[in-house]
Amino acid sequence: MLITKEALNNIAKYSKCTEVSIIFTICETEYRLEIKDNGIGFDPEEKKGNGIHNMKKRTEEMHGTFDLFIKNGTSIKISIPKFRD
Repeated sequence: MLITKEALNNIAKYSKCTEVSIIFTICETEYRLEIKDNGIGFDPEEKKGNGIHNMKKRTEEMHGTFDLFIKNGTSIKISIPKFRD
């Protein structure tokens, strides 16, 4: 939940987007979350805070993968293994 909250906060504060999509998928062995916007994007080398770092850290603490894409907006894709139902 904190990852989603952080992503949406970043979108609201910085992206200047007109659309946001959130896709949450429950697969047989993992949970997948994709959040993307059609905003202005950003330069990850010029990051201002710890938001992206914290989302990645939380994902890795759950043995998941965190991918960030910046093209025609910003998109994050997270996969977290299921360890219980």
